[in-house]
Amino acid sequence: MKNSFIIFVTSFDHYAIKAFKLNSSDYLLKPIEPSELLGAINKFKTQVVQAKQKVDALRHSLLEPSYPKRLMIKFGMQIKMILVEDVVCFYREDRGLYIATCEGKRYLLDEPSIDAILKIIDPAKFFRVNRFQVIAIEYIEQMTQISISRLRLTLFNYQGEVIVSRERVQAFKMWLGSN
Repeated sequence: MKNSFIIFVTSFDHYAIKAFKLNSSDYLLKPIEPSELLGAINKFKTQVVQAKQKVDALRHSLLEPSYPKRLMIKFGMQIKMILVEDVVCFYREDRGLYIATCEGKRYLLDEPSIDAILKIIDPAKFFRVNRFQVIAIEYIEQMTQISISRLRLTLFNYQGEVIVSRERVQAFKMWLGSN
């Protein structure tokens, strides 16, 4: 009984030790002062709220997957931290996998594939639009329909062409609607 929500009320003070061993919420001796009772009730309410917050936090951590907030990038001999929220897109070019940031910079990743990246990023924020590119919803500036089944995207501070593949257009539209 780590956090028992029990207020002991008794005329006998020798039960106090047992109450403390049980981690009771409070211990009141008769005759009870109204201010002591009010204090015990307020303490009880606070403990219940704190316990509920702990349960909610635990439930959230068990149900919600966690995604990294930062990525570590080798940049020459240095290691640079990139916030995931600053990533405009991940893209494959010349056998390398790159990150384009909202600052207009690009960095080569150590990750071997886009599939490896997709396993660690939030699918609510990033979408694989084709075999070579994964884009962030936050940085879509414009969408243009270029055929019945293809879309061209303009991303913030990214010069590369982004075309949503025919196979992914429907899923992309559903993804946009769910976010």
